[in-house]
Amino acid sequence: MIDPSQPDFLARLMTHRWSLAVLSELRRTGGAKFVTLAHRLKVPRASLSSALKHLAALDLVTRNPGYGHPLRPEYLLTETGVQVADLARHILRTVPDAETRETLLKKWSLPIVLAVGRNGKRFMELRESLAPITPRALTLGLKDMEGRRWVARTVVKTYPPSPIYTLQPPGLKTLPTLEQINALTTADLRFET
Repeated sequence: MIDPSQPDFLARLMTHRWSLAVLSELRRTGGAKFVTLAHRLKVPRASLSSALKHLAALDLVTRNPGYGHPLRPEYLLTETGVQVADLARHILRTVPDAETRETLLKKWSLPIVLAVGRNGKRFMELRESLAPITPRALTLGLKDMEGRRWVARTVVKTYPPSPIYTLQPPGLKTLPTLEQINALTTADLRFET
């Protein structure tokens, strides 16, 4: 049985900052040409190319096969890509402002929310579940999420004192969608290791 709280796939998906935006746009339009995607998302060509290759490797996006009308889309979502794109659109729609969206699109932000989960976790538990994250990346990600009030840090009065990270309302609101993405893709996709 796959544990949807393990952020394996979500961390792989978020390796590229533009993954959620590309999936969302492809879902909204039913497919698109490279130039159209770059223009609509205001993404540098190299970044978009890298994101599309990454999403193709995860079997979420495919190139449109064959020849046809000049306006036919170059990139389409796969069957699993459609499901992940619906969830990506949901996440992007629920984010209230551009600054928070920028924070969430960083590589480790959403995997941290998923790893913290409903019950909260200590730093070392988060580090273990998010391997290969570095301590510095985890610290910066937690500070970003604390600053946006998605995660709270509480120091438990034990010896030695230890902080526990818990989700706040925005994080709790997004958690079910992140669990769906992770469960769906972990069960259905082939991973390159």
